[in-house]
Amino acid sequence: DRDYWSFTTTGTNDVRVALSQLPADYDLYLYNGNGTEVGRSTRDGGADDVVSVFLPAGRYIALVKPYGTPVPDRAYDLAVTTTPVSAPGAPTGLRATPGSGSAQLDFTAPSDGGAAIQNYQVSVDGSAWKTFRPAVTASPAVVTGLVDGDAVSLRLRAVNRVGAGPASDPVVVTPGLPMPQPIPDPDPADPTPTPTPDPSVPDDPGTDPALAAPTGLTVASYPARGSAIFRWNAVSGATSYEFRVMNGGTPVEDWQTVTGTTGRQDGLAPRRVYGLQVRAVSDSGVSASATIRFRMACAPSKVKRPDVVQARGNKVTLEWETGYDGGAPVTAFRVRVSDPGSNDFRRWQTVRRNRAVVPGVRSGSDQRAQIVAVNNQGESDAVSISVGR
Repeated sequence: DRDYWSFTTTGTNDVRVALSQLPADYDLYLYNGNGTEVGRSTRDGGADDVVSVFLPAGRYIALVKPYGTPVPDRAYDLAVTTTPVSAPGAPTGLRATPGSGSAQLDFTAPSDGGAAIQNYQVSVDGSAWKTFRPAVTASPAVVTGLVDGDAVSLRLRAVNRVGAGPASDPVVVTPGLPMPQPIPDPDPADPTPTPTPDPSVPDDPGTDPALAAPTGLTVASYPARGSAIFRWNAVSGATSYEFRVMNGGTPVEDWQTVTGTTGRQDGLAPRRVYGLQVRAVSDSGVSASATIRFRMACAPSKVKRPDVVQARGNKVTLEWETGYDGGAPVTAFRVRVSDPGSNDFRRWQTVRRNRAVVPGVRSGSDQRAQIVAVNNQGESDAVSISVGR
């Protein structure tokens, strides 16, 4: 005693097949047009059976059959409900904020097409789409691996279980530029212990009015702890340049003279806001000064959302998100695991991605893993996560 019911869907749908008002114990099976089972419900007794499944367009067959002795001439209810779903729309309002070797993309999420957005993908200068790891499901998204000083065009698109949606409009950004004013605390969740004085710079009108002030001032990189390299555009008629870094209204050092369009300052405090002052020099005197403000790089903030994504044998796989990079690219992560039943940790292992396979994890133990982020300014505080299963 078997009943077969067929139905056809158009487009991609969330399909719900409900079997109710059962006179006895019946089971429900769902097959595609090739005869492959795509879902079943075999609840005991006369309980309702429901199959909910995500299906592409096509013809499907619902099989209703009794479990045990059928009850003849007794009706049941079979209802099929389809809810169309599609790929997401295009993200809008894309804005890029430059970082050192990176760019933060803020955006307005698109419609999800009826299925939750699972991740986003980015394309750099029209290259192949790259998926964020770990997954990004909401604004902002941070694109890493960029080159300071090289302008890039970025596009973003959303992905759900149907597939990838259309791309956003492109946005152009040049990594390595100083933070825009006003300068916020880079990580509001991580209080800044170092004060950030107002870097007021004395007026400097110059002595050669025919000589233009330098333009394009930028912090090119933070090559080492407490050091910054600056860059500016050449000025016609200049034979050299002078620059100095201001801590509030006080120079860190007196004017330094360089013949090119770069300068370096050492001995700066992490996270502190400074002023950079640059002027051109000619045989007739000096130009008016150009000034920018910048926040000195620091060690990274803690990693975010660590998670155990796989456990196999005595190994677990961890993934996490990079927090604020401190203004200098995060170049590595360090991971270690504790001994079972102990507060002692094993030796650190260094990885270059936001993912690590940690061996020596005992099932049911109280073991913990610690993760720190590293850049050339130092390392973050450790984040701890339970890995015993």
